[in-house]
Amino acid sequence: MGIKKNLITSVSLLKTVPNAFLFLLIILVLGIILFFQRHIFFYRYEPEYFEGLYFHSQWNYPNSTRGISDGELYKFVGYRLAEGENHFNINYEMPPFGKYLYGLAEKYLGNPYWISIVLYLFSAGFLFLLGKEILKETSLSLLGVLFFLVTPFVSTQIGETMLDLPLMFFYLVHAFFFVKFLLKRQQKYLITSGLFLGLATGTKPGIYTPFVFLLESIIYFKQEKERKVVGFSGYLISVFAGYVLAFFCYFIKHPNPIPWLRLHQKQFSFYMDPLKLSGPRDYLLVWKNIFSNSYQGWWWTKEKNIGGASLILPVGTILLLPVIFLSFKKREISIFYLSCLTCVFLLLDHFVFFPRYLMPTIPFFILITVFFLKKHKQL
Repeated sequence: MGIKKNLITSVSLLKTVPNAFLFLLIILVLGIILFFQRHIFFYRYEPEYFEGLYFHSQWNYPNSTRGISDGELYKFVGYRLAEGENHFNINYEMPPFGKYLYGLAEKYLGNPYWISIVLYLFSAGFLFLLGKEILKETSLSLLGVLFFLVTPFVSTQIGETMLDLPLMFFYLVHAFFFVKFLLKRQQKYLITSGLFLGLATGTKPGIYTPFVFLLESIIYFKQEKERKVVGFSGYLISVFAGYVLAFFCYFIKHPNPIPWLRLHQKQFSFYMDPLKLSGPRDYLLVWKNIFSNSYQGWWWTKEKNIGGASLILPVGTILLLPVIFLSFKKREISIFYLSCLTCVFLLLDHFVFFPRYLMPTIPFFILITVFFLKKHKQL
């Protein structure tokens, strides 16, 4: 009885912690993160340097000693897209939207990292809003934001120009509006959700999109009792509209959609190359990365620690199945949907995986963890 009384007292004391304290702690943590990556505020993009780097890199000379990383490549390609370059002429294997955002920042602000900062902050904001819809408590939503900010896997991305941070943001916003639809049953939320799913598909190759769409279609037809076909067709159209919008940089120079459709064959051919599909695969790579923070690429001779370890990934993975069972039993459709969505990412990562492909799951793992703690406050 004494232990139980102490636990109840501890929970009561936790409830008295003002939300203002958590908010101030978030501001402090954010200030520290930005301070230690302050070099990004003084960066200036130099078109001539990157043009020389790209045209002498491995992308033009396979045996070149001047290698260029993906992040540097996207800086160059994004700037060229902002200058009017045809997307299907350069780095066409990756959809253009994320690169285009970086390019616009380079062209008009001289610094692509402003996009990374904005996406990082907006992701934290939408995570808070999504947490409010699911957790129903401001303090728990703020706790989720704090977990998000201090996750090195994410916070280090503000010093990068990769496509994973934009992809995470678009999937997070997509999930937020789909949850709003599940809770409010208003068509405008479903349409907006589909729009952001299309933008996510136009940011990185859409390997997740068909399965996310399938999951949400099943949930939609299970939940929506009226206007099923009409509402679903609007959702389908909005997904396609979002994908078309992601190619804005193409259509402002080439408004004819027929060549655009045909040119997708280049992207399909690139990924369907038998050489890229052959060879042994380690289907445990995802779990090794999650639980031991290790990864072995085909270009390495042994597994390596990739840095940026966080408890969010292993804890969220362990809690995933219990939360799916708990939310299904309690008929809490929003967290059940997010848990199933996370499973879609994890299952598909078994077939095409790099450590940063786990980025979209981070906000969902955080909400799963906080939701579980809410249900088991004695922990």
